Amino acid sequence: MINPDQPRIDPRQRLPEIVRNSWDRSRRYGISPSDSLLLNEVSKALQRRVRERNQRLAGFAAPELAALQHSIGGAGWMLACLDEEGTIVSTFGKSPGASSRLEQVLRTGVSLSEIAVGTNGPGCAIAERKPVVVSGCEHYLQEAKDLVCVAVPVFDPAGELVGALDASSLSHSDAGAAMEGLALAARAIENRLMYDIRNAILIRIHPRSDMLGTPLEGLLALSEDGCVLGLNQTARHLLALVDARGGKIAFETLFDAPFHRTMDRLRAARQAPVQLRGTGGLALHARIGLGGEVRREALRGVKSAPGADLAAGPLAGVTQRDARVEEMLRHARRAYARDIPVLLTGETGTGKEVAARLMHDGGPRALGPFVAINCSAIPASLIESEFFGYVEGAFTGGRSGGAAGKMEQANGGTLFLDEIGDMPHELQGRLLRVLQERSITRLGASKATGIDIAVICATHRDLPRLVAAGGFREDLLYRINGLHVRLPALRERGDIDALILQMLREANAGLELPRISGLAMRTLLGYAWPGNIRQLRHVLRIASMYAEDGGCIEPCHLPEEITGGMRPAARPAVDEPVSLSHIKRNELDFIRGALRATRGNISAAALHIGISRQTLYRKMRLYGIEARQ
Repeated sequence: MINPDQPRIDPRQRLPEIVRNSWDRSRRYGISPSDSLLLNEVSKALQRRVRERNQRLAGFAAPELAALQHSIGGAGWMLACLDEEGTIVSTFGKSPGASSRLEQVLRTGVSLSEIAVGTNGPGCAIAERKPVVVSGCEHYLQEAKDLVCVAVPVFDPAGELVGALDASSLSHSDAGAAMEGLALAARAIENRLMYDIRNAILIRIHPRSDMLGTPLEGLLALSEDGCVLGLNQTARHLLALVDARGGKIAFETLFDAPFHRTMDRLRAARQAPVQLRGTGGLALHARIGLGGEVRREALRGVKSAPGADLAAGPLAGVTQRDARVEEMLRHARRAYARDIPVLLTGETGTGKEVAARLMHDGGPRALGPFVAINCSAIPASLIESEFFGYVEGAFTGGRSGGAAGKMEQANGGTLFLDEIGDMPHELQGRLLRVLQERSITRLGASKATGIDIAVICATHRDLPRLVAAGGFREDLLYRINGLHVRLPALRERGDIDALILQMLREANAGLELPRISGLAMRTLLGYAWPGNIRQLRHVLRIASMYAEDGGCIEPCHLPEEITGGMRPAARPAVDEPVSLSHIKRNELDFIRGALRATRGNISAAALHIGISRQTLYRKMRLYGIEARQ
């Protein structure tokens, strides 16, 4: 018997991993695919509150989305700006190309968060903090399966998520063009947030001098003594600070030159580009700018986050403590420098993309582009145009003049193919030809174009087993597997205790460092860490928040998935007493905090804490807590 509450999807269509993860969350939120949630009524009072609460974000987004709507609206796209909770703040699309169906769905005040309506473009982009395309049957709700959603997150200067931009359509228009336009709009909004920091010294950076002054430039906001006040996302990628969201970062930790001497050079250059070199070895062009009005809320009050220095990535800092990983990366860098293909394998969260970025930034192609593409995150209908580009007229809805694909964009630099084990079989043959012939042919073109790229591939899958099963080409495996580097899982390391203490310091940069009890440490050491370093970093951030400044992290501050999955721990030593009343008091505060953060939503609070709804209800009854206290 078919269960009507189970999502139905064409079995031939394989869901990208990012969408599968979103479906899993949607199930845990208790949403049924047959629910009707998209067309719920929204009061005018709620719409007014949403607009008032997000005036600044909407003001910055309006000119960018209006310009983009003028460009792609005729192809049937309707655009929306959403806040960090997934609530629509404003929409653009009252044009002949926009459908009334889209106008019914995309309304100010409507929540498109995953917890409200399941898997969709902006909800998934906010949850994953990544750009995403959710097309047709990839939506969780049956009523949304006629939609195509392209969404990108927007971040403030402190690296905190402030919202998302969405383009939705009822047809399979050129999602690549929509994604490109949204990404540029998001970068422009993030740059405006940077300009809005008063009395900040702005430095523009990019490996290419012609990118300075464009939405693609990197921006750093600095105080007069050289401390970083904020960075846009481009600067975070260039400086390996993607995960750094808070803490004090000095100019000298990012660049191999003193701050004041560099400022003298920049001022003397009078807007001519100046050469800088990051401490990671990346050569950059730089120019000076000046900040605007003070808007300290753009920095979200500097709250602690992991990686407040160059040890922000999942491998940075870790390699300093594990000789095996350091040796692996040293061999990988040498292979990359000799144009030998490198294949990175390892579980999710072990830092494959960071390792690829380290190879690129420290290699002979550092001044060229680093283009990353997740082979599992692109719909099958779009993957060829995304990889190879297309000429004008190649298909209906394409951009005037055509568009370059990812391989062409990576010319002169590095192409990072993540999750290559999920690449469709028919595309594997074309990739093999590109690697052999060093040329690409856009869709609809008759002539090939030569390219010069280094290719780094990564996967968490067993490629030889895929080859044996017929899911991956053997000749392509030989081509990409010049040097195989397997990044170890966290549980395989012998220095987990040192990593925990290091990441705890990073998670509390600028704050009083909390202690960690012996029982909590044994709990962490006994867990298998399926999410590896990424998961450990997240757990320590949350535990530090609940322990408060200078407090002590106890097992009650850890998710139940960790406390329930540990190996039997020894009894606490006499000098490590754990007060039961203290644990209960912290658990009480923990639950109240989760309910406040989720506005009394039981499903969301349970997921936030890491326990089932039934367990949360039981604990609420035990402590006499009401959902909306």
